[in-house]
Amino acid sequence: MNATDGQKILVGIDGSDGSRSALEWAVARARGVDTVQPIAAWELPWWTMTPLIVRDDGKMPVDLGRERCEHVVAEMLAHARPGFAEPLIVRGRARRVLTDHASEADLLVVGHRGRSASAGLLLGSTSSYCVTHSNTPVAVIPDVGVGHQAREKTVVGVDGSPHSVAALVWAMEQGRTGAIEVIHAWSPPAVDFLSESMIHATENRAAQTLEASIKAALRDTDARPQLLSSIVLDDPRAALARADADLLVIGARGGGLLDRLLIGSTATALTNHPVCATVVVRGERIEHRVADLSKFDELD
Repeated sequence: MNATDGQKILVGIDGSDGSRSALEWAVARARGVDTVQPIAAWELPWWTMTPLIVRDDGKMPVDLGRERCEHVVAEMLAHARPGFAEPLIVRGRARRVLTDHASEADLLVVGHRGRSASAGLLLGSTSSYCVTHSNTPVAVIPDVGVGHQAREKTVVGVDGSPHSVAALVWAMEQGRTGAIEVIHAWSPPAVDFLSESMIHATENRAAQTLEASIKAALRDTDARPQLLSSIVLDDPRAALARADADLLVIGARGGGLLDRLLIGSTATALTNHPVCATVVVRGERIEHRVADLSKFDELD
């Protein structure tokens, strides 16, 4: 049995190409074992809620809004490959609906872009909101070029922070075949006065951070996939975007100045412009699994 057997995967859908790709990716990843639960959210503008707006058939806007959402969902699922549960259709703002329901799932999957004004699921910054606010790992799927093969190239970015260690633990426990490439990317300070010894010390620190991140992940999981590690002298966002991965796994936040990998806007940038399926993991979600999180301060 794989480590992912029995997981619940929640997939946001709205009829857009992005959400179709998200559902296809989730079903292929579940391999008929995990529970894939499509979910659609809908809401109406405040000005349509007045009792004066009633159709000739007597239906209120709230009924019409749900009906339209149900129609979009039914049309989308009719052309989808089998392997998912009955969809949930929930009234509310999409980003809140998704993050609220994701608390009961093991993975939330969203498309990179949505479009439907009535179903209103992935419009605007919904995927970014989910990445920022969900404690459940979030997969952001671009609407083109998504790999669904069982043997996929998985790349994990690490920087020694609890979130990046949690990302590596998550990737290791997915039970996928093939090696996992672990990358630590770092950029030297943009100054001209660094001595050769300072540069050498920084390089050593990068190597220590990579090694410590892998050791921390191995200590906290029984999974033992093949790991390939490398240090890249480049901006973390650029290094990970060029990794030629089918699945990119990163932590929600990073730490440290010289060692930074996911600090600042790196996770946001990689999910706002995903080059492949990108999963963002928060350390808090598996805090009971990652031992002695406070000790990771030693890596800063």
